[in-house]
Amino acid sequence: MRSPARSVRLHATALLAAALSLLTGTPEDGAPHLLFNYAYRDAHGGRYYLLCEYIGLKTKQRVVPDDGKCPVIRYFKDEPKGGSEDSADIGTGGAGDEP
Repeated sequence: MRSPARSVRLHATALLAAALSLLTGTPEDGAPHLLFNYAYRDAHGGRYYLLCEYIGLKTKQRVVPDDGKCPVIRYFKDEPKGGSEDSADIGTGGAGDEP
């Protein structure tokens, strides 16, 4: 059973993703998803991301990035699946985009 605080955070995250989609995305880009969990290792003084998990209005997406970057917002067209997805990224995943 989910705690009330966690449920509120999930709903707030979904609302934030919806608001951001109105500002930054188009229906052709897919549905906006917000980075909410990740795994990384330190590499040469920076982070190299091994796994990125995103939450959207209807789905969660798990991505293994090819380039070691996890943008804060991604747009996904397909149903959830593992590996890299067909998506549009916002941000470069550089130092300014780290969560």
